[in-house]
Amino acid sequence: MDHDALTLRAVRLLDTVPYVVIGTTTPDGTPWNTPVLFARQGRSFFWSSRIDAQHSANIRQNRAIFLVAFDATTEDASGHAVYVSAFASELKQRDELETALQVINARRDHPLPDAAAFLEPALQRIYQATARVVWTNVVHDSDDVPWDERIEIALPD
Repeated sequence: MDHDALTLRAVRLLDTVPYVVIGTTTPDGTPWNTPVLFARQGRSFFWSSRIDAQHSANIRQNRAIFLVAFDATTEDASGHAVYVSAFASELKQRDELETALQVINARRDHPLPDAAAFLEPALQRIYQATARVVWTNVVHDSDDVPWDERIEIALPD
């Protein structure tokens, strides 16, 4: 599969699956993975979580996160997934929240809530991760031992 086809396949996956798994780290170094409903625009990933959720607390301490998107409903043995190294933060400005809510709600086809519902003192917040490095793997089947090749891709804006 050529690079353009891999990129298209990755974008299609990101625009189709409802969940991404967010990997964060607790202050004592313990890994913490959390599946969240998400939406994406270009290199930006958005989701809503409670401020007191463990992954939200982790992001406040360490903005470096890792995202993995995959389709768990297929029997595809290729191991196709999209991996994203990113920095995340809580959105605190009304204009940023309004943009994120438009992206999230367009994907979910819900009425657009007021951004004020995600500002202090509300417990539910909106988060944004900005991708630094994005890749997918290509599975090779040589010498009867399958192995993965990491292929970096650029998400279109």
